[in-house]
Amino acid sequence: GDVFPQVFSTPQTPKAEECTALKHHHGGDEAEAKAHFEHKLTQIFDAIEAQTAGTVAIMFAHQSTEAWTTLLNSILGARMNITGSWPMDTEMQGALKTDKAFLESSVTVACRPVERRGTGNYMKVKQAIEKRVKAEVEKLYALGFRGADLLTACFGQAAGEFGNYRNVEKNDGTEISVGELLELARNTSFNTLISGIEGDDYTRFVLGWLNMYGDAPFSHDDANQFIRSGLRIEIKDIEGEHYIIKDDKTGAFHIASAEEHLGQSAVEGTHVDDPLITQAHRAMLLLRNGSTYDVSEFVGRVAPDEGSPLWRLLDTLSHLSISADDRRDAQSLIRNSATFRRTAKESKQTKDDKQLSIDI
Repeated sequence: GDVFPQVFSTPQTPKAEECTALKHHHGGDEAEAKAHFEHKLTQIFDAIEAQTAGTVAIMFAHQSTEAWTTLLNSILGARMNITGSWPMDTEMQGALKTDKAFLESSVTVACRPVERRGTGNYMKVKQAIEKRVKAEVEKLYALGFRGADLLTACFGQAAGEFGNYRNVEKNDGTEISVGELLELARNTSFNTLISGIEGDDYTRFVLGWLNMYGDAPFSHDDANQFIRSGLRIEIKDIEGEHYIIKDDKTGAFHIASAEEHLGQSAVEGTHVDDPLITQAHRAMLLLRNGSTYDVSEFVGRVAPDEGSPLWRLLDTLSHLSISADDRRDAQSLIRNSATFRRTAKESKQTKDDKQLSIDI
């Protein structure tokens, strides 16, 4: 303190110039805190841009559209544009975050100083974003990226398209915000995922959501927005049939486990024309109840063949389900699928009631 009195002039580290969005540093004003954060980021990127004509790499780990909007506004405001983005596994599993939803990877965005063209036409930019994001989703999905990691990696790709222009407008002159363009990227990611999922819209919703967000809690509006973006069902149906469950304490929703979905019902999921996700949950609960004969009888009715869609769905759920019990049961059903199918055929021929001894 004697040598550097200015450094120790405050009881704690100075907060005025800190690049944060903490509202208690701004009289409790959340909007002012966000504006401060974006302004400071822009100053940082401005300083970087002034010192280089080469590539700038920024590592970012956040899954909200709002956070990405702030980042991209700052990058674009500093006369740079994103030329590429890559997800990389950087986070430890578990550690201090075992009870929270968090990213398993960080996204590195590569930027370069750029001279922007004039005004971009929204429809042309929209088509370019959809094409680029669709290709990116398919590539990253094949590499094993899931959930928020898959989604956030696509934001950088989308930004590279609209960052070539000073602004993007519709034909009527309405300017499109960065946030709206990122929502377009998010919707395109979702539609790309569900387009490859066979089955009914309930199944496509559950799998699409798990693929993009995993077990992270979400709001009623979030779910409703995605349902409207590519499915022919209503949010009231999803909620009424218990595919999503509301937490009474927080008000947030999560995708239902097999037990939460079917509860005490002994009928739902037992019919051939029931939604595929409901059949999968029924199979899990039948196995959990310990009656392998009931599982075989069920398999004989709804999934008698190796190529039946139920088996592909269970294989997916064995990796994505939010419940550890559901993942375990899905894995056991897949592992013993040939036994269940064979027993179902034998039972149909002989009508013998017998209990299987299988490896569960």
